[in-house]
Amino acid sequence: MAEPSMELNASLSSTPTTYDQAIITANVVDTDKVIRWGDGDSVDGTITNVTLPPSGDIWAPELWLEDLSAPDVLLVDIDEQPNAATPKAMTFELSSNAVAYATAPRISAWDDNSHAATTEEVFAGSTGHSSPFLKARGQTVNSVPAEDWGEASEQALHDLDATGAIVCGNATGAEENAVLEGDTNYLYASAVDINATPQYFALALSVPDDATTGVDAIDIVLSIRYTYT
Repeated sequence: MAEPSMELNASLSSTPTTYDQAIITANVVDTDKVIRWGDGDSVDGTITNVTLPPSGDIWAPELWLEDLSAPDVLLVDIDEQPNAATPKAMTFELSSNAVAYATAPRISAWDDNSHAATTEEVFAGSTGHSSPFLKARGQTVNSVPAEDWGEASEQALHDLDATGAIVCGNATGAEENAVLEGDTNYLYASAVDINATPQYFALALSVPDDATTGVDAIDIVLSIRYTYT
């Protein structure tokens, strides 16, 4: 069987009907595209670093698709984060051609391209915030999630930890949420045929007041792993 042709695209609309920001096209990653979190005063071409909260946890205010060859585009802004009354609809769409995979594609994150370790602070947590910072939500329908992504509270989503393997569209509400951390915690597609059932997922970055400043602690690699026959 031929290798399926994967597509990963992002949307700019709060209620998207089209996903026109290409990240992976026919299994080829656009290496000029970088997902980056910024502060609320970021603008195209100048994405400012997130400011630590004076206490507790906040969501990184904005999620950007940084394009090293063209103007950057804003995917999620401060009014569309998980604690908003009407959070943004799914930001990314994962699909393929009509060839099914042998196993459902898996979405996770690693320290770097070796895909060997998850030691960065974004995975290990900080002294006052022990759970991984990177939160993800996977759905099989392109719909707006509930406030706090269906968790009992905003803090419950910040504290989400050790979710294991979560299938996109597993049920409703909180059962579709995961942390991304190597082979330990990840999202995976609901089916091997993601042409018939595209997968939609969102990302959010929890920022505690004692997070390490600088890029290294959150300079990580998102991965999509699959097998085919």
